[in-house]
Amino acid sequence: MGRNLFIRVSAATYDEDRMRAEWPCLCALAWPEESGGKDPALWRSAGGANLGIMDLAEVLPDRVVYGVLSGRTEGALPPLVRRLRECFLSLENALGDRDVALAGTLTNSLEEALDALEASLALRGTP
Repeated sequence: MGRNLFIRVSAATYDEDRMRAEWPCLCALAWPEESGGKDPALWRSAGGANLGIMDLAEVLPDRVVYGVLSGRTEGALPPLVRRLRECFLSLENALGDRDVALAGTLTNSLEEALDALEASLALRGTP
């Protein structure tokens, strides 16, 4: 790092359409206002960037526990949500530590956690 330039490793979603196709239930839970009639391609974060997988993984645990599914979190859902949160936090830490190898491994774990949660919600018919 220099005096004025900070080097950072980050994760970015390169295909938001694929994200929405792979995890439609999770996207609808994470951003219900966007899925209710607006074009999902227009989804943006507060800063104006497209919402991606890291945004999805960050918001979902609270949406599931305190939001949309707060009264219906029986069965396998709570452990899946905890796993998602752990994967997200571990990936953020690896990125912050500039550990590219670990971050690469953790992206797979994060996507697997999203897959498991999506499958569990799809079986429940949620949302």
